[in-house]
Amino acid sequence: MISDEIDQAKLLEELERLEGELVGRYEKRSNESPAKGVLLARVIPSMTEEDWNERIRATAFDNAWMAFPLNGNKIEALARLNEKLERLAHAGDRDYLSGLYNRRFFLRVLKREMAKAEKYCMPLALAIADIDDFKEINDTCGHGAGDRIVKHVADVFSNVIRAGDYAARIGGDEFALILPGAGVMESGTVMQRFLDRARDIAPPVEESCRAIRCSLSLGAAVYTGSPLMTPEQLIACADKELYAVKRTGKNNFRVVHVDDTHGVEPMVRREEKHFLARG
Repeated sequence: MISDEIDQAKLLEELERLEGELVGRYEKRSNESPAKGVLLARVIPSMTEEDWNERIRATAFDNAWMAFPLNGNKIEALARLNEKLERLAHAGDRDYLSGLYNRRFFLRVLKREMAKAEKYCMPLALAIADIDDFKEINDTCGHGAGDRIVKHVADVFSNVIRAGDYAARIGGDEFALILPGAGVMESGTVMQRFLDRARDIAPPVEESCRAIRCSLSLGAAVYTGSPLMTPEQLIACADKELYAVKRTGKNNFRVVHVDDTHGVEPMVRREEKHFLARG
């Protein structure tokens, strides 16, 4: 989270004021590095380098380029403002405890990735994960221990997901994983890695709670681009598999291939395959 309070409206107002002061004239020689022009574009996130070329009238100087009124303090101030804006955007997409993406970001990405899966006829796996016996952990060892286990599970997901995957915390002890391009077999392999890592690494809890072993239950649904299925329906499919794991002993996973081409029943399964964890 951002340590100091930031008034977003005042921040943007100050950014615009400093931007106005920066608007001057400059020329870049063709054989010179455009680093400073890029810097100007970078510290004003809403403006590209082309925007600067359009908005700033060039004139001839002996220097490679010059902008005025401009000084180092203003550049530094803009850089700091841009950094705060980036931190605000980052904080808006992240869960404060786990550091994973939050539910709002997850829903936005799921909708986008489902559209891509439909467009390119690619599989997309959605997994919903739940920490086993989390309420008992909180009741026995306290909420501090529960928070540490949430962070532990978040670390497991962060270290196991593939490049291009997304991990989010969408509830107290509930997580979601978006695996673009993953079919049933590949999803099962990833789920098994999650279980193995969660079991093999002891969670950071107090000595009195060392007997606690962190385990997960996961349910995954593989989507193949049917335009009739909604994100909510895909989530419901993954949830259904998660609850099936919970009913049959926990510490396991199930993966199912879903389709809704029948229209009447939007969660009809075709080529149904359940993969259960080994060992």
